Amino acid sequence: MGAIKAYVEGLEGYAGEYFRILLRSLRQEMETGGRVFHMSEGEVLLRAQEEATYIYLLLAGRVSGVDEMESGSVYAFAHFTAPAIFGEYEVFSDCPVYRGTLVCAGDCVLASLPRSTYLEWVRGDVDALFSRTCQMVRQLVDQTGTERSYLFLSGVERMSIYLCRAWEKSGESGLLHLNVARQQMADETGLSIKTVQRALLRFRKENLISCQGRAIKVNEKQYQGLRLLCREVLP
Repeated sequence: MGAIKAYVEGLEGYAGEYFRILLRSLRQEMETGGRVFHMSEGEVLLRAQEEATYIYLLLAGRVSGVDEMESGSVYAFAHFTAPAIFGEYEVFSDCPVYRGTLVCAGDCVLASLPRSTYLEWVRGDVDALFSRTCQMVRQLVDQTGTERSYLFLSGVERMSIYLCRAWEKSGESGLLHLNVARQQMADETGLSIKTVQRALLRFRKENLISCQGRAIKVNEKQYQGLRLLCREVLP
């Protein structure tokens, strides 16, 4: 058993289950050029216009797709959690370079496979190819719909979506405790810091959030109130 499948065998949760099923036909000799590695928050996994020589599997952690604005600020336009695979769009569109930049949004565990190895594997495994094709189509459909709607949203609506999504990822406790810099919120929503602050001030006045220093708290009742502000966008 190669290093990638050996690591996946001990991986817990949904990511482990997903990759164990997906990679079951990946032969040991195919893993020769691959590896498992760790990256820290803020490290760049791949950059736009770099040669697309590897496919990356996100085994654990979070990764953000970022775009650098003309002003120099960085806008995080997409967020991914394990399990996820990067570099497939470039393979299937026969694009020789990566189309975007990916940055680790936390400590991550990843695996890499050479592009040629990935192609050999999916060509020989119809189930894996079908699974990944379905996933990519779903992502494209969701992304297109979200981008079209997001373009016309106000700052308050964008921030309500941001907080609702954060609450939904906070687990089963029913309470979001978000300790994130306002600049990061601005980067991730495409808003200015002033717009972020105005939206948070409104939420606080309407008792849709609670603040303790920089930290923002949202309970379930407040979450439902925030959802009402963006009910036409969130499913």
